[in-house]
Amino acid sequence: MARRPKWWHALQDSKNEVRLAVDLYNRSGTERQLEAFIVHVTMGWLKLLQAHFEKSGQNIYIRNERGHRVRHPDDGGFKHRSLRDLSEEFFAPNDPRKANLEFFTGLRNQIEHRYERDIAALVAGRTQAYLLNYEQTVVELFGEDEGLADELRFPLFLSSITGDAVDSIKKVRERVPRGVVEWVQDYDTGVEAGIAEDQRYEFKVYLIPTPDRKQKPMPP
Repeated sequence: MARRPKWWHALQDSKNEVRLAVDLYNRSGTERQLEAFIVHVTMGWLKLLQAHFEKSGQNIYIRNERGHRVRHPDDGGFKHRSLRDLSEEFFAPNDPRKANLEFFTGLRNQIEHRYERDIAALVAGRTQAYLLNYEQTVVELFGEDEGLADELRFPLFLSSITGDAVDSIKKVRERVPRGVVEWVQDYDTGVEAGIAEDQRYEFKVYLIPTPDRKQKPMPP
């Protein structure tokens, strides 16, 4: 059996990180679910781009002025380029996936565990987009056979569509620490309107209830 290329192993590691992220997020009673989700999906993104760059023959290492790979002073391994660096090269500047990825890179440092559930509700649409963007990119780069859609039950975050929906969202925002809310608002201010409205930046679902036809009275 032929030996698998290095990029293939990086891709499988990437998908395993995302599998773990979804499992931890959906597991009832697990603390720090949002942080765990962000950490592992972000790692999945890093390994995904590394796999793509490796397969394409592009550089994934930090190099010195002479073009030589730089080693870590501690373990002697080669230093890899950061996710930010790879994403800057991979995505177009106006790609909503890039804005969504950068949002979660920054949000991780803002999470306060006491309020994590409220923060999760505040950014639910972007959390969904973070996951769907990953799946879209995997399929684009490596084909449907490498996708996870048939394997995982992706979480779907629904906001209430009742008349109290706006009040519910306001109450959530009131519970979230002011510093986190201000950080989210500041980030949104810097996002172009076209990107902010894109489903790849923040996934939004609108449900329209319909009457059950079985309950309709029969015509005379």
